[in-house]
Amino acid sequence: TSRPHRHGRVHGGTLGGADLERTLNLEFAKMMAVLLAPLALWVVTAVSALPPAPPLGPVPPPQPNCTTCHFPVHSWATIPASIHTSRRNTNSDGTFTDADIEVFKKFSLITMEKWQGQDATDATGARAFLWEEDAWIASAKQIKAVNPTASVVVWMDTMLVYTGWRLDGNTSAPINHTLNADAVAACATGHFRPAEFIERYPSLLVPNSSGLPAITQYGQCHVYDHRLPRVQQYWRDNCLKMTASGVIDGCGADFSAGGPNSEARNTVNNTMEFLGVNESVATVWRAGKRQMMIDTTAALGGGLLVGKDAAELGDHVNAVIHEGCQPSNGTILLLRSITAKSRDLGKRLVYQCHTTEGLEDGSSLGLSTVAGFLIGAGPDHYIAAGGWSDGAESGHWFDIFSRPLGAPLADAVYDPATTVWSRYFASGTKVSFNVTASHSCSRKGCTAGTIDWAH
Repeated sequence: TSRPHRHGRVHGGTLGGADLERTLNLEFAKMMAVLLAPLALWVVTAVSALPPAPPLGPVPPPQPNCTTCHFPVHSWATIPASIHTSRRNTNSDGTFTDADIEVFKKFSLITMEKWQGQDATDATGARAFLWEEDAWIASAKQIKAVNPTASVVVWMDTMLVYTGWRLDGNTSAPINHTLNADAVAACATGHFRPAEFIERYPSLLVPNSSGLPAITQYGQCHVYDHRLPRVQQYWRDNCLKMTASGVIDGCGADFSAGGPNSEARNTVNNTMEFLGVNESVATVWRAGKRQMMIDTTAALGGGLLVGKDAAELGDHVNAVIHEGCQPSNGTILLLRSITAKSRDLGKRLVYQCHTTEGLEDGSSLGLSTVAGFLIGAGPDHYIAAGGWSDGAESGHWFDIFSRPLGAPLADAVYDPATTVWSRYFASGTKVSFNVTASHSCSRKGCTAGTIDWAH
């Protein structure tokens, strides 16, 4: 893989031939004169063309299947909790802080988002460039050193080719358009090696009706062309390269359920609209993407491919993270249905109920969210809270997660006369959830859930 190219984009009128070359050289010289002294080589605004890509060549041999990947160890001793986060502002090797690591010790399932080390700096405070994949592996090694049985997953994307990263690491910086001239801020996420490869071979990207690379509604990113078996293997191999480290146990599959992150709304028409392609391209691409995920799940062995919608479980992914999980009867019924599906299929299916709301003691909404989760939860179900890129120091682990719980004595029982669910746990703890009261839950409060702790 080539080094990242320190270029931005030329704006203004059309230039050609020698005029364009002289303009680029002048702008580049000006930029280098200013930037070389402090070594801030990534804050750049000029552009030059990449050298021609070498011939694509034959399809490489596939990566071997993962033999070290494993599911998380689920326990009812306390509330089953997972964590989904990353840290943008890291040191030059992209790792977490000591305070983060202390929190990671407590979780059996850890997913790292796609921003790990994006805003890394060295000891002098200068911007440090990191490949996202290197930051993931370095951070996973940190976690495994203190929590060797944890299942660690890194967050990849099944659809979007993230590129156009912001060169100086802040939201006001120019976006690097060398690889994708149309990328906007939402596509400027992480620094991924695949972008520098696949963007140079347009034949591996989904085309629009004009034959140019299709552009997504979200981020104006280009798209992996999963119509092609070669691209399906490429995506799977990129995941397996991460697990080959021996410290990563699976991969996220963002946009696994399409643009809406919902299987029910992930229709052919939605794909056509989201990618800007015709029906025949959308139909074949959807089938290829699904097959890629089926093959990746199989290749991960005992590991996880984490999608976005519960309806995907057991088909092409074996885990999902539900972002925006709410205290509701719908959540309870969904959790119960996943347990039934797992039992019927004879497969472990991991579900993460992720809420961005706080679960602190005294938060009625947080308490009701936990109560609703415990009413419906089964084996391999986890609750998670907090942001996606703020590390782990705060907002992810709460005192309530430490209280003794014990396995459920039976499934929850629903009383239609009172619209209340009830469930008892081995510790003697009783959990209740009032469906009628849940209809008025909001950030101002929620009285639906109660937990009568035995200890």
